[in-house]
Amino acid sequence: GPFEGALPSRVLGLAWGSYSAPVQFTETGTTTVVQTIPIALTIQNVASVLTPSGGLAPSGSVGGPFTPASKAYTWSNPGSIGLSYERVVSQPWVSVTGPAGGTLGTGQSVAFTVALDAGLTAALPAGTHNAEVRFRNPVTTSVTYATVPVTLTVTSGGGGAGEIDLNVVIGGSNIWRTH
Repeated sequence: GPFEGALPSRVLGLAWGSYSAPVQFTETGTTTVVQTIPIALTIQNVASVLTPSGGLAPSGSVGGPFTPASKAYTWSNPGSIGLSYERVVSQPWVSVTGPAGGTLGTGQSVAFTVALDAGLTAALPAGTHNAEVRFRNPVTTSVTYATVPVTLTVTSGGGGAGEIDLNVVIGGSNIWRTH
């Protein structure tokens, strides 16, 4: 059957192309070669470009609205092979338009928009909430071609129903008194 093992770190830095070398197995404790197996390795030119770079970073007060609520992207494949992919969204409050999977062929691109789900983000508490949209290989899920980070900043201010911002009332040059 096929041999499974880890590649040395120096292999990970090779340029794309074809490589071959013999692997020699020796007797334990000696330099006597027991078997030699020729190995061929092909590193394909896998390239991926996400435009614009950077993620979606909306902000707003608890309950929303949050701005910007969405951002449009284009994911391109200038490489020499098609990229089989699946789209993974890490949080339910993030939605994405466009195909959820398929093959992005050589020289092709796909347009998509990353957006917030207003109904779900309205329920988030104050703080920083992180999510990501990843386009990854569906077989070797550890290979990610493109990632869009989403960082939602929810602040506690905003004067929701029944709240009064006392900094506004007592600040400035006017003094307000109640009788």
